[in-house]
Amino acid sequence: MTHRIHIICAKPEIGSLIKKALASYDYIISCNSGDTIDENSISRFQEPVDCLIMDKNVNPEVKKKATEFFKKIPVIYLPALAYMENSPDDFKNISEPLKLSELSEKLADLFKVDKICVLSGKI
Repeated sequence: MTHRIHIICAKPEIGSLIKKALASYDYIISCNSGDTIDENSISRFQEPVDCLIMDKNVNPEVKKKATEFFKKIPVIYLPALAYMENSPDDFKNISEPLKLSELSEKLADLFKVDKICVLSGKI
């Protein structure tokens, strides 16, 4: 089964890097980055999504809107040290620096069991 992943990140380079790293997997990946991110772009999103990957540098209002809009799917926060303080027990932490291979492993795990993950590291 092909899974759809949507990336929301402040820098287009991060989205491109993740898309390239996951290109060999059976994922359909879309991305909003830079100036294309605002609360309205989240509300207009109509494609089905199985997992959301969100960068820590995204505007807090956009993060809130995206988390509310995509509330029924797993969310991965990249790298999210601030989220670690208040994270529920089912959050998973990945060592620093973030390795894209670890992201691939976490995505495979997410599609087996729905949960929210915090990836704390550098890209």
